[in-house]
Amino acid sequence: LKKRIRSVNVFFAAMFLLLFFPGARAFADRSYNISGYEINVAINKDGSADIEEKLTYSFSGQFNGILRDVDFSRTGGILNEHVYLLENGKSFEFSRNPGSSLEYQGKPGTYNYAKEGSLARFKVFEPSENERKTFAIKYKFYDVVVKYNDVAEFNRKLVDTGWKVPLNNISIKIKLPEGASRDEIRVFGHGPLAGESKIIDGQNVEFKIPAVAPGDFAE
Repeated sequence: LKKRIRSVNVFFAAMFLLLFFPGARAFADRSYNISGYEINVAINKDGSADIEEKLTYSFSGQFNGILRDVDFSRTGGILNEHVYLLENGKSFEFSRNPGSSLEYQGKPGTYNYAKEGSLARFKVFEPSENERKTFAIKYKFYDVVVKYNDVAEFNRKLVDTGWKVPLNNISIKIKLPEGASRDEIRVFGHGPLAGESKIIDGQNVEFKIPAVAPGDFAE
């Protein structure tokens, strides 16, 4: 482990397609769920977006780590990935293992990273047993915003149907570059009817979703 350093009923038309297959190496009698999921999106003037995901896993039983797949289709690519463990107000950065094979068995505090087609695949090594841990994954999407003559659109799925476990307490914050007024922002979406959206001002939009069931989605 590297020296540890720290990190209505509709949703914004900011669909962020994520195919999730979180989990770990097989142990008997174990389960997990996501008890908290925070997504922070900063949209840049050049049409790119800096993404930070904070996922709180509640583990029951033994796990070697987590798996996480990010779909970057319909973008210009994904770069600048980083992985952190968040503990007691501090962030501890994982080091990336060399090569691009997910089969490499890394040490605790490291992660594997590989691109397969339009998927960016993370395999994070962090042993856990009957506890709660929060991981942060950061990366940048290029050319993710489509600009027309009269509007710019950030259109991605935020939570995909690939989740196999319940997702709880989902919070999404999106920051836009300067240039629009509050009245010029439009919100569209599909997903759980209990979701709430809020346009705060000309740069900030927030969303709250109490829960998304396995196989459901929010966009």
